Amino acid sequence: MKTVYYVAFIFIIATTVPNFKLVLKNVNKI
Repeated sequence: MKTVYYVAFIFIIATTVPNFKLVLKNVNKI
């Protein structure tokens, strides 16, 4: 079960980081 939580954790980070970078780019444009 630990591996399932580990994979889910990586998946959440993998989907959150790109969105966070896009937000930073938008903030820098302003």
